[in-house]
Amino acid sequence: MRHWPRRYWWLSLWLWAACATTAPSSQTLVIYHTSDVHGHMASRPAAWHKPNPKRIVGGYAALANLIAKEKHPTLLLDSGDFFQGTPEGTMTKGKASVALMNQLKYDAVAVGNHEYDLGESVVRDLAAQATFPFLAANIQRKKDKKPVAYAQPTLTRTVGGIRVGIVGLATHETRLTTMPRLVEHLNFTNEVAAAHKHAAQLRRDGAQVVIALTHCGAAASYARKWVHPDDFKPTERDLASIGDIHIARGADVDLVLGGHTHTGLKKLWFDPVSGVPIGQSFENLIAANRIEIQVDPKTGTVQRMEGNLIRLWIDQLGEAQPVLETVDRYRKQVADIVDRRLGVASAAIPHGHDAYDTAMGNWMTDIMRASLDADVAIQNTFGIRDDLDAGDVSLRDLFRIMPFDNTLVRVELSGADLTDWIRQTLRVNRTFLQVSGMQVLFTAAPDGQSVQNVRVQVGGKPVDPKRMYRIATNDYLASGGGAGQFIKGRTQHDTGKSLRAVVADYVQNHTPVSPPTVGRFVLEK
Repeated sequence: MRHWPRRYWWLSLWLWAACATTAPSSQTLVIYHTSDVHGHMASRPAAWHKPNPKRIVGGYAALANLIAKEKHPTLLLDSGDFFQGTPEGTMTKGKASVALMNQLKYDAVAVGNHEYDLGESVVRDLAAQATFPFLAANIQRKKDKKPVAYAQPTLTRTVGGIRVGIVGLATHETRLTTMPRLVEHLNFTNEVAAAHKHAAQLRRDGAQVVIALTHCGAAASYARKWVHPDDFKPTERDLASIGDIHIARGADVDLVLGGHTHTGLKKLWFDPVSGVPIGQSFENLIAANRIEIQVDPKTGTVQRMEGNLIRLWIDQLGEAQPVLETVDRYRKQVADIVDRRLGVASAAIPHGHDAYDTAMGNWMTDIMRASLDADVAIQNTFGIRDDLDAGDVSLRDLFRIMPFDNTLVRVELSGADLTDWIRQTLRVNRTFLQVSGMQVLFTAAPDGQSVQNVRVQVGGKPVDPKRMYRIATNDYLASGGGAGQFIKGRTQHDTGKSLRAVVADYVQNHTPVSPPTVGRFVLEK
């Protein structure tokens, strides 16, 4: 053992004091988090931004620049639904999205419901292509109750000296929020039970920070809303469905990072019951969460955690050139097909999920009804994702509006069944269905949430309970997805016609197109 010469005793004392004063009081880790990107890999005008709707926002190239400026060690996580929704994402079967996530060096992604929209084989192929793991602790094969091979339940990383454990969770609603037939061989088990089990194991294995990375939703009433945590007040109806809040309260986790409801929490929301913070990153890669975590190096406990949702403004962040080149390469692969002009919209055709019927819902269902010469047409409200702007219309625009590859289906329903279907999917503040060829009149029930006295008119006449009506709908509803559970198994004929292609043909043959009036659902006082 080497000893300092006695005459240098003061030097050893000085070195000891210097080390003691510079020893870190905390270790810091920064997590960047995205969710519900839905294939939106490129920047674009922020049409929703009232001060300047032409201001450019979003995309992986901006996110890459944001992360490059970070001074602390980082993790980059995504909460699923990462590819389905744009031509680049859908037409490459997710390969473009995974290539970009590989380039940004993502650490993990939770499996979203829309990862299954093109079939489980696509999920399996994407997991093999990815340089990061797919996480899901609650997806099993029905035949033997074994976990699926393409998703691991947890991940452990040591970053900046901090041991981090991550448990991935898919929503049990996947069986209904993607095409049901594509996942009928899978079980999506209870999210809270899976989180509880695996979080406990991660603790036993030495994780100092445990994160639930989920695609389970925070609160449906805040879907697609940008909200400050002070104004985030989940309702009893929100809490009736298992999601991130239940996970925070039912598992030993330090943080829940989620998606699925497309909620944008401006800062972390600390659950008043569990004290666990929850982060949500909005949608379409308009923004990303930055969460800073400080850990006491002596005790290994979290000292501080704070997070902000950062909008990816290009004029503030710029775009990383290598990532931009990858985006441009994939855009060029589909440009000839999707950027060709189909026609013109004489005025904007808006959509919205906080109303009853919308101009976009009415326009789409009118086209569906005419295409099949049906009495009525019905489309799921949440299958419509964007507005159609005034001006030139391309197939890319229709991808934004209807990102899912649905087909047109004909169903026969009696007037009594048609009325029951509408009644079951109608609320005082919204409807889960858009309709054509009919008007619905109703009153509010005493509870202020449900409806009563539902009266349906078809072709301007009261519906005949015994008459059979021809209904035009889509294959998602017809197979029992979402609000279509009522008609699952009914006599039906799938035309095989792409709903997007039917709408594209209409634009070409009826340009200029314009918004229809609203008022097909009437709440009577």
